[in-house]
Amino acid sequence: MTSLQETLPALSALLAYDSGASLDTNVAAMEEAAGRVRAGEVTQAVRDSVAECGPIAAGDWIAITRDGIHVSVKSPVDAAVALVDVLVDADAELVTIIVGEGADADDTARLGDHLADAHPHVEVEVHRGDQPLYPYLIGVE
Repeated sequence: MTSLQETLPALSALLAYDSGASLDTNVAAMEEAAGRVRAGEVTQAVRDSVAECGPIAAGDWIAITRDGIHVSVKSPVDAAVALVDVLVDADAELVTIIVGEGADADDTARLGDHLADAHPHVEVEVHRGDQPLYPYLIGVE
C-alpha cells in the first residue's frame, strides 16, 4: 500500500479513538476501523508501462489499489469512476473522496453522480485535500 492509500485508513482509525478508553481498547478499535477501509488513488502515469490492466502510456490516468493498477484511461474522472466500481461492493456503506489540487469541480460532480446512480446504497463524503499529483484518493468502508 502506498503512503497516500494509508491516509484514509488512518483517518478512520483516528475517528475510532476514544479518549476515555484504555490503550488496549483503543488499539483494538482503531485497528479494526483501519482494517475496514479499502482505499485507492488516481494519478497520472509518468512513463509507458504494462500492468495488470494492460498497456499504459505516459500521461494516462491510472486507478491504483493495493492489488495493483486496475485501469489506464485518458481522464482522471474516468479513472476515479473505475476505481469506485472496483472498491464498492454490496457491503459498502461509506465512500470518502479526498479531492486533490487541480481536480476539476465538474469531474468531481460527475463522480458523485456516478456513485448515486451505480451505488445508491452508499453515503458519499467529499473533502478537499489539495494533495498534489493525486486528484482523487478514495476510501470505502
